[in-house]
Amino acid sequence: SRRWASFTIYTPFLSDSVPLADGVLGTVEEIHVAPGDSVKENDVVMTIDTHKAALEVRAPAAGKVVKILVEVDDEIQEKKPVIECED
Repeated sequence: SRRWASFTIYTPFLSDSVPLADGVLGTVEEIHVAPGDSVKENDVVMTIDTHKAALEVRAPAAGKVVKILVEVDDEIQEKKPVIECED
């Protein structure tokens, strides 16, 4: 039987030179995928409003969306899991 490999999509880490208020990156503005959707490597899966710019969160690999871990308008921090996928 085939073992499914899974991976998680995280919010990006901007840089040590970008201080964030309470470590908050921004708010989830839009989620572009739903469970069951297929994604390709580098697809934009989410947009985060950082109060300075819209930040795109991209899929690190191709796979299928299993679970969305956040909701629109959630405040989110850097390096947080937002979407679970399997390949």
